[in-house]
Amino acid sequence: MNKTVSVNISGYIFNIEDAAFDKLNRYLNTIRGYFSESAGAEEIIEDIEARIAELFQERITDNYQVIKLIDVDEIIAIMGEPEAYIDEEMEEEEVNEAYQRSERKIRNKYRKLYRDPDDSVVGGVSAGIGHYFGIDPIWIRLLFIVLVLGGGSGVLIYIILWIIIPQAKTAAEKLEMRGDPVTAENIGRAVSEEYSSLKKKFTPKKEDIKETGDKVGNAFQDFFGFLGKLLHLLVASLGKIFGFLFVFFGLLSIVALIFGVMGTGEIFNIISDSEGLHFSFHDLMVLFAVSPGYVTWVYVVSIFVLGLPLLAFVYLGFGLLTDFKLRVRGFGLALFIFWIGFSIAGIALFGNLARNYVEEHEVKEVYELTTVESDTLMVDVLPDTLFEFNHAVRFRNDLDFIEVTDDHIFLGNPLLDIVKSNDDLFKVTVKKESRGSNRKEAREFARDIEYNFIQLGSIISFSPFYSLTKENGYHFDQVRIVLEVPEGKAILLSEGSERIIYDIDNVTHTWDRDMVGKVWTMTKEGLECIDCDLEEN
Repeated sequence: MNKTVSVNISGYIFNIEDAAFDKLNRYLNTIRGYFSESAGAEEIIEDIEARIAELFQERITDNYQVIKLIDVDEIIAIMGEPEAYIDEEMEEEEVNEAYQRSERKIRNKYRKLYRDPDDSVVGGVSAGIGHYFGIDPIWIRLLFIVLVLGGGSGVLIYIILWIIIPQAKTAAEKLEMRGDPVTAENIGRAVSEEYSSLKKKFTPKKEDIKETGDKVGNAFQDFFGFLGKLLHLLVASLGKIFGFLFVFFGLLSIVALIFGVMGTGEIFNIISDSEGLHFSFHDLMVLFAVSPGYVTWVYVVSIFVLGLPLLAFVYLGFGLLTDFKLRVRGFGLALFIFWIGFSIAGIALFGNLARNYVEEHEVKEVYELTTVESDTLMVDVLPDTLFEFNHAVRFRNDLDFIEVTDDHIFLGNPLLDIVKSNDDLFKVTVKKESRGSNRKEAREFARDIEYNFIQLGSIISFSPFYSLTKENGYHFDQVRIVLEVPEGKAILLSEGSERIIYDIDNVTHTWDRDMVGKVWTMTKEGLECIDCDLEEN
């Protein structure tokens, strides 16, 4: 049993064994002494502690909560022993040459993508990309200029990269950006060089001031620097606006999704233009007669498959609002893995449900109309007690004509076609179509479809809907009626027949809606209107 202490390193609290703490404390004190005379000593120590805290965080897991002596030894090996630092200027130059040769071989291992604030014209994006790929930033800038001149896409791409690529703020991040190992020695060197550069920048020689003031390039850089600040302000504002919109609409969509899937929200009224159609997710499950066990899985899979992308938008929105300071390590990857898993489960689930509809079968019922009292048969529609048909709507949505009761499902979309008879009798053929897991099941479902029509003398009236048993459920059922008219005889389409007629061929290619209210005679060529004006045809 080892004694542990709690320490605060760069704002993070760690539990560390007593022996490990003593060694780490000696190491940091040695580094403080080494850099005590260096410019920016405090910043060097802060960056080194931040790097150590980052390395400690990588080791902490749910099952590993205490920093041990071996962890401190490994981190000291990564950061470098203070005794190995070379202080003499003569030796430092020689070592730097060897150091640079060896470091170039391993830089790609350490390099990370950041925006470079020290070599920026607008936002440091080009300089950061240049460091990452090891090329001069001028070529990246020229590429963006070409994209802007070629169509303007360069501006959008630059803004997106500006938003998603973080800025290298600390010495450790700048080392990672350039591909240098993040050691205590390198952090100290980077901070010292930065302080020396700033000192030189703000204490120029008089002749340098005059020379610089005469250069047009300096004014050019100042101009673009101003544009850069302006663009930065614009991008930051847009980021906050988009962040708020992502959070607001993401949360709103998640709530709507949960209510819709759980059955309290109407999800299909946005699909149909009918004010009378209100379908919840539960109604849809009832319509297709999905078993209760499957319904639960459909609920769960649907919520996660549709909800996880919405949650990702909410997380992105919070990131934009907080400048990604509240990022949770691995959260995005976890969301993606969960979404892939539930998507695969959804494909398997709905694929299994789809097997109930793979086979199609049609049942035909043929009726001869032997009691027609004249050569003209009037086609009418029985009163519609279930659905309200709007004659002004030319393109109907089948979802507008579904009604579910305690025992039956009513569908209000039978389709009537009129063709030439092969004898001298009027005939009606009712085609009932359905689907099932096999042909036998599909045939049984088709036979269970109920459809009626009434013929009294020279008037035939078709029902505007047909019904299924609720127990069977909906299997993409359809009723198609074919009225056969003998050659030389005629039909009169009533105004109400527009409710069911569908794509009736005629010699004048008249549209269905323009055929109603007129008498049509069956000729050798097909239906021909005998009481239409020439202008209409």
